[in-house]
Amino acid sequence: MIESELNNAGCVLVIWTHRSVGSEWVKNEASEAAQNGKLVPVALEKVALPLAFSRIEMAMLTDWNGEPNHPELQILYQSIDNILQRTDSHEVAVNKSKDSDKTVALAKKLRQQQPQTNGNRSSVSGYIVIASAGFLISIFLVYYYLQFIQGKVSDQVDQRIFYLILILFGISTTALVFGVMNSYAAIRGEKTGGKFILIASAVGVILIVFGGFYLPH
Repeated sequence: MIESELNNAGCVLVIWTHRSVGSEWVKNEASEAAQNGKLVPVALEKVALPLAFSRIEMAMLTDWNGEPNHPELQILYQSIDNILQRTDSHEVAVNKSKDSDKTVALAKKLRQQQPQTNGNRSSVSGYIVIASAGFLISIFLVYYYLQFIQGKVSDQVDQRIFYLILILFGISTTALVFGVMNSYAAIRGEKTGGKFILIASAVGVILIVFGGFYLPH
């Protein structure tokens, strides 16, 4: 009966656990399905697979708790879909390697999406820190100059400190603009870095030059 069902099945799903890996019946049936190009393996526990099955792409559901959006489920669905779309033995032989490559490529793509998401969140957090630091430093510099320097030292010392604080203010404003623009880009999933460094630097230089010419008057 099992042999007949294996031959008639459009797809054979083998679930690897510590118990099933130790079963000769399961390995024999899985081997028969693999030879016919019908095998779709799933791991529910972390196990060492028999060598004959280690090259077949497998959905890793060892941490699955029933959620419908688990990324490895997409690998499972795609593997099943690839097999069920085959219409005859000739197509099985021709497309077996192609479907395997598609499944492997899909697995890599889905697995790469998770770290990218986490990395994206880290990037947003980093840029927000840069923007916040730039804003706080720029406010502090203005406050420090108005509170402790202006009108309380000689004109010559005042002028030197003024220009020093003006340059530091331009740099901190550059950090603020850079952080805000990159945070916005990272949140939207767009490319960060490069052009924003030039834009932020240009803003900082303009503020320094403008302040140097007009603020003393």
